[in-house]
Amino acid sequence: MKKFMGGRGFRCLLHETSVKTGKGCDQLRRAIVQAIDWKSIPETTSPALYHRLKQEILRLRDSGLVLIGLAELNQRMEMTLRGENFELAELEAVLSLLAGSGSLWGVTFDRWVLPRLERINACARRE
Repeated sequence: MKKFMGGRGFRCLLHETSVKTGKGCDQLRRAIVQAIDWKSIPETTSPALYHRLKQEILRLRDSGLVLIGLAELNQRMEMTLRGENFELAELEAVLSLLAGSGSLWGVTFDRWVLPRLERINACARRE
């Protein structure tokens, strides 16, 4: 295991765990929490802002939107949520949270957002 970890650049300790007995799970959780660079993670500054951005993004997704550029999505959000001040990093944080919860099929890649990845997959199968 040490050879495997060393060859792949792992810098942390190996944590042996057992789901059956729970052995080592608390230690692993603590190690994961400590290893995360929390300051580098963008955060939404307002739960109300997060909720409004989330609602509008899901509304666009449910309207059938399949692919949109991040800049265009940002522009649409600015127009729809007039009076709300938010940074692009906050919009990206909401997109990441929606993707993590399974509410959104795609997150940004090369500045594009895929709200309905399953629709793109369906088109690819038809070709």
